[in-house]
This record gives sequence, C-alpha cells and structure tokens, in this order.
Amino acid sequence: MLRRYLFSLFVIVTAVSCGKHKAENETYIASAEKVISLANHDWAYSEPELSNKEGYQYITAPANVAAQTKATVSLPAIDDSNRTVKGEVNIEIAPSNFLAYTVFVTDPLPKSVAFAMMLNYHHEALANLADITSTLGGLVQNNWGGNLPVDSVLARIYSNADDCSQLNIIYFTTHGRFSANLFRQNDGSYRFDFRN
Repeated sequence: MLRRYLFSLFVIVTAVSCGKHKAENETYIASAEKVISLANHDWAYSEPELSNKEGYQYITAPANVAAQTKATVSLPAIDDSNRTVKGEVNIEIAPSNFLAYTVFVTDPLPKSVAFAMMLNYHHEALANLADITSTLGGLVQNNWGGNLPVDSVLARIYSNADDCSQLNIIYFTTHGRFSANLFRQNDGSYRFDFRN
C-alpha cells in the first residue's frame, strides 16, 4: 500500500514539475497592455517575466554605446488577441536599468489582420493609458506624409483604404509616448508594431 502511495506521489510530482518546465519555456504573449507595463519599469522588475521565455536573448551593449544603452533584449512573441500572429519583442535597457524602448513588431501580415490589430491595439491603448494628454494620427501616401486627426486614420482603416503605405496613431502621456504603427511592405503585406 505504501508503495502505491509513493508511486502515485512520484507521478504527481513529476507531472507538476514537467508542467512548470513547459510553462517557463513558452513563447511570450504580447499585447498593448504588456508593452505599456514594460515601458514603465526597471529591468530588475521586468526581467523575471521575460528571461524564462522561449528564444530569450540578452545582449550586453558594446563599450562604444554603453553610455546610452546597457543592453538589448529580444524574444519571439505571439499576439494575445490573435494567436496566429507571430513577431518579436525588442527592448533597450538604459545604463540606469530603466527600459528606454520597448516594441512588439509582427511578421508580415495580410492587410485585414494588420488593420484588425491596429484597431485592437488602439482600443487597448485607450483602456490602459489612463493619462493620455493628446493623440495624433499619421499617414504616408504616395511618398508624402503628414499628421492628421486620429479619426481620419481610423476612417482609413474602417474603409479598408489601399492607398496608404504607413498609418500610425501616437498617444502622448504624462510618462512617455506610445504609438501603434502599420507599414505596407513591397509585396503588399503589412507589418504592425506597438512601441513606446
């Protein structure tokens, strides 16, 4: 009887241990909320969330840029709102250990998916940035660019506009600037990114 109990305990402990190991090596799940959260912290706070993820790379900056950048971090990521969207999170760590720059950038996407991501991240930014002081839209069309109201950018997305090579929305806050950006590629696909 004791053997059965010990064997059962061994099986349970092994299963839990394997489950923990697998969770630690999962691909990072990115979202606007997570980029916003990372942007407002010290590396010591953020590092435990990232260092155990699949493909994590920490690279100490060369001596010639050490005054501006302590290190860079990159890791593969999957979008939280659409788990088929893959990309990468890149982080620049300042010498003070503060996260100076954070971006989630996708692999090339079909236009419909990229436009949906732009709308989703816009809504997430509005929900998670409580201290927005102003917003600004941006457009590049036929190699000419300019700023316009955010509503005009959203109207182009809702109308499925084909004439834009870049669209962006910038959120100015009391603790920094964030932006959602779309870039049309030469093959007609799009890359989306959300950054601070």
